[in-house]
Amino acid sequence: MSVQKLIYMPQQQHDGLPSVGENEVETSPIQFGNDWPGLFIRGGDCIDLSSCIRTICSHHTNDFDSLPLDMKISLQLIGDYSRRIDQHVIVKPAQ
Repeated sequence: MSVQKLIYMPQQQHDGLPSVGENEVETSPIQFGNDWPGLFIRGGDCIDLSSCIRTICSHHTNDFDSLPLDMKISLQLIGDYSRRIDQHVIVKPAQ
């Protein structure tokens, strides 16, 4: 799924967290109650995203010191998201 497609998906609105088996939330912009809108990424999509992030970061390991500051900060931020996904997202088999 492209980033552009994610941006233009209709936003889902929920009053609370959905129950298991009840209206599963898909990868999309989402807002819970009066909280700020955010982006929800399903587990399987997170694994794909983490792989893409690692690929992007791996292309800049040798030239990291010569990159502009904003690129360094961006690579560090997305690299941190990738590590969080790898450590905490567990995709369970479909039941």
